[in-house]
Amino acid sequence: MNRIIDPEHVYFRTVPVFETSSEAYQHLQDRLFIGAAVRLPDDIRLDIYEVQ
Repeated sequence: MNRIIDPEHVYFRTVPVFETSSEAYQHLQDRLFIGAAVRLPDDIRLDIYEVQ
C-alpha cells in the first residue's frame, strides 16, 4: 500500500558539513551550520544558517 503524506506534515532538520580544497571556501570548514527543510508539492526548500 502506497500512502502519500501531505507535504505540510513533512519536515527535515540537518547539520551540513562542507569540505573543500579551495582556499576561497576554506572558511566554511571552520564554521557550524544548521538547516531546516520543508517538502513542497513539487520541490524542497532548504534553509541553511550559520551558528555564531
